[in-house]
Amino acid sequence: MFKGTFYNKDHKCDIIFDNCDYYNDNQGLSVYFWGDIYGIDRLGFSKSGKNAEIISKIYKDGGYSRFKEVDGIYTYILVHDLKLYIVRDHHGANSQVYYNKSYFASSLSLLTETPDFNTEPDKLKLSSFLSNGYISTPDTAFRNVK
Repeated sequence: MFKGTFYNKDHKCDIIFDNCDYYNDNQGLSVYFWGDIYGIDRLGFSKSGKNAEIISKIYKDGGYSRFKEVDGIYTYILVHDLKLYIVRDHHGANSQVYYNKSYFASSLSLLTETPDFNTEPDKLKLSSFLSNGYISTPDTAFRNVK
């Protein structure tokens, strides 16, 4: 479970988290990791390594484009050089990420705890749900939440 802010005017990204694998290289790169990576040895790493550290090495080796090589069930947040990446496994099995213009969270209930959260419903999206049985990604039933 996590919630946080996108970069503010002081160029800080604040993240509150629990039960995650965390790595910081003391040079401005931080990784918060929830879940499991499959086939770590296929990526050229030891199974004894921490997942967050493995993600940081993959990023340092090839940048954002190498994230597509990672298989598993996970959600991770990588923060580096005023960039924030929130990555979810391609299976869609781990935590959904909700966000608005200032905050992000692993659950809608955590996002509602953020300042200025607006509970105004998106009537068009709710109508779509009633007609189709789902709301298309990235939209939600709330007007200012994706």
